[in-house]
Amino acid sequence: IHAATASLVFHVPLEEVTKEQRSNAKAVNFGIVYGISSLV
Repeated sequence: IHAATASLVFHVPLEEVTKEQRSNAKAVNFGIVYGISSLV
């Protein structure tokens, strides 16, 4: 699911998502689930 989010956010094919992009997407996904503050 994190790779799929990265693919959408960074506009790259799923198979070309890098580890860094996936890591950033994890923050997006967990931010959505747990609520992102205005400081992020």
